[in-house]
Formats: sequence, structure tokens, C-alpha cells
Amino acid sequence: MTKHPNPVVQAHYEKYRWQVIYNKHKGTKNWKNTASMKAKLRCHTETVRGLKNPWNLEPWRKTSNYALVLKNFCNPPNK
Repeated sequence: MTKHPNPVVQAHYEKYRWQVIYNKHKGTKNWKNTASMKAKLRCHTETVRGLKNPWNLEPWRKTSNYALVLKNFCNPPNK
């Protein structure tokens, strides 16, 4: 998964990717900390891409600051 050179197209891909996850799992009993999971998804797609499988979005993590998520290799502390 590579970034598209057109930033508008890239933004559309990111929005669509998140909507697929959100629509599929938002009603489950474990869904919480939406902003944190969104930051983790962005981190996985921008850094590890296909090198790690599966991508664990871990709804129990609360950190949503993208810089902190990125600094911790997509696994931020639970703050």
C-alpha cells in the first residue's frame, strides 16, 4: 500500500479505509476510543503497511495524539 501522489486522492483513500472499519465494527461491544483507533490505522497504513499482519487497532488504548502514536511504532501507551 503506497501513498498516492495526489493528496486529494490520498485523503479519499484514508477516509474510505476508515469508513470500512468504522461501519463494520462500530456496533460491537469492544468499540471504544475511536480517535485512538483512527490514529493507529493511519500509523499502520503510513509506516508498516504490508510488513505487519494483522494490524491491531486495540480499542482499549486511549492515546489519539498521532505524533505519540507514530513515536511508539503504532503502539502508544494507554493514556
